[in-house]
Amino acid sequence: MWGSMVSWRVLVILKFVLSLEVMPRFQASLEARGAWIHNGLKIVDHGDGERSMRTTQAIDGEETLVFMPWELAGTGAKGRETAMGQDASCLLDGANEEQYLAIWLLDLCVCNMDDDYLKTLPTEISHLPTCWSAEEKEILQGSQIGAGLAFRDMQDIEFCQALRERNEQFDNLLKKDPQAWTWAISMVRSRSFCFLTSEGDDEMKQYGMFPFCDFLNHQTFSNAKWTSSLESSALIISSRFCIEPDTEITISYGQHLEPTGSLLNYGFIPSVFGAETSAVIRFDGNELCPNKSSRKFNMWIRDDGRYGEQYPSRERGVQLSIGAESSAKTALSLARVAAADDDILDAFIDRYKARKLEYEKSEQAKRKIENEQVFHDQHDTDDSIICADVARDVMSMTNERQALEILLNVIDSQLAEKFPTSLREDLYEASHADSINARNAAKALASEKLVLYHWRCTFFRLQNCLDEYLDSFDAGIHYSLVLEDLLASSIRFVPTLIEALESPSSFMLTVDEEEEAVVLQQVTPSSS
Repeated sequence: MWGSMVSWRVLVILKFVLSLEVMPRFQASLEARGAWIHNGLKIVDHGDGERSMRTTQAIDGEETLVFMPWELAGTGAKGRETAMGQDASCLLDGANEEQYLAIWLLDLCVCNMDDDYLKTLPTEISHLPTCWSAEEKEILQGSQIGAGLAFRDMQDIEFCQALRERNEQFDNLLKKDPQAWTWAISMVRSRSFCFLTSEGDDEMKQYGMFPFCDFLNHQTFSNAKWTSSLESSALIISSRFCIEPDTEITISYGQHLEPTGSLLNYGFIPSVFGAETSAVIRFDGNELCPNKSSRKFNMWIRDDGRYGEQYPSRERGVQLSIGAESSAKTALSLARVAAADDDILDAFIDRYKARKLEYEKSEQAKRKIENEQVFHDQHDTDDSIICADVARDVMSMTNERQALEILLNVIDSQLAEKFPTSLREDLYEASHADSINARNAAKALASEKLVLYHWRCTFFRLQNCLDEYLDSFDAGIHYSLVLEDLLASSIRFVPTLIEALESPSSFMLTVDEEEEAVVLQQVTPSSS
C-alpha cells in the first residue's frame, strides 16, 4: 500500500507551501470535533521548518488558550490497534509507549497521506543527533550524551529488525524509505506530551501527540503551561500571566531539562545550565579491586545490574550533578571500599550488622513489620552487603584520603582519555563551529566537563582539608562538617559559562582553590 503513496520525504516539497493554507481548515476541523482554540492565537512559519504560536491580541493571566481532547490525539493505545502494533506486541521484548505511538504515526501516513495533521509536521530533522552524520556523532565520543545516543540508535535498529521480520507492511515501508522509522520515532520524542498515569499500584508513562499544541516551543521561564487530568480528558494550555499582543507562546518541556535529554530529544541545548546538568564518572572494579578472592571484590561485584545495562560487568557509573549530595556519597562509598584494607572493612561490616539489628529491634521497625508485612530479609549475610551499606560515612582519615585520591584519578583519567577534545576547545567550538550541530555538540561536552571539574575541585578541597586537620584531635568533626557542606554546595559557574558559550572569544578553565570555584578565564583569539 505504501508503494502507491507519496513518501514522507516528498512532503518537504508540498508541506511548507501548504501548511499555512491548511491551518484554518485544520483548526476548524479540530474545533468541530470538540477542541477549543483561543481566537487570539496564530501559527507563524519562519521557514526551514521553524514554527511558533503567537498572540494576535492581549491575553489575560490564567486564561485558557487551547483545550484539546485526548480523543483527537495520537496515542500508544491507537498504535496497538494497528496491524503493525499487534505484531509489535508479539515481539520478544514487546514495544514501549513511544514505539506504539510512532507506529500509529506511520500507519496514518500509510492509510491517510492527505491527513491535515501530517502536513503540520516537520520533515527536516537533521538537527536531531540520531540524524547527524558519522563525523558529527564522533564529536560526542566519550560523553554521557554520546553513550545515550549510541544506546538509543542500537535499540531503534534492533526493534526495526525484529518488527520487519514479523510484519510485511513495516518491512515494505522501510524498503521504500529506510528513514521512515527514524522520522516517526523522532516526531514522538520531540513533539509528544508525556503524562504519568496510575494503573493499580503502578505508575505508567503515557505519550500523546496533540494537534496544534505541538507548535509550542520551549522556554525555561515560559509564559504558558500545560495540564491534563482524567476529569477533563483533554490537554489544556493556559497562560501563566498577562501576555502582550504579537508575543510567542511558550511552554517548558521540563522544569529540570538537562543538556543530554534536551539535545537527544529536541535538538537544542538549554540556555541555562542548572543542577540537572550531569556527568557520569566510571569506576572499573577489575582495576580497583584486582584481588579476585578478596572480600571487597566480592562486595564490589555483588550489585552488578544496579547500574544499568550499558555498563559492563564490574563497572560502576555514578551520575553526578552540581550539589547532588546523595550520588556523591555513592561515589565516595565505592572509592572507600576500593581503598579499604581487610581489617577496616571487617570492622565496618560488623558495625553495619549491629546497627541494622538494633533498628530491627526498635518499636518503629516492629510496627512497620506488623502493619506492612515488611520483612528485613536482605543484607542479613556477608554475601548480600553492598558498598553503600558500610561506607556511606568516613571509615578512617587515611582511608578517606586514599578514596579521594581514587576519585581524583578517575576524573582526571576520564577527562584526559575519554573525550576527544578539551574543555577549552569545546568552549571555543561552541561559538566558532560552522554547523549548529557541531556547536550544540560542543556545548553538551562542555556542560559535562564542567560538572566533572566541579567535582574534581570539590574532592581536591576535601583532600586539602584532610591534610590541614590531619594532626588535630578533632579532625573528624572538622572534616565531617566540611564534607557535608561541600557535597551539597553549588559552585556558581553558570553565568560565566553562559557568557563563554555566547561570546565569540574562547575561554580557558582554572581551579581557584581558595575560593573553591571553577573559573573560566578569557583568552585572546590569537592564543586559542
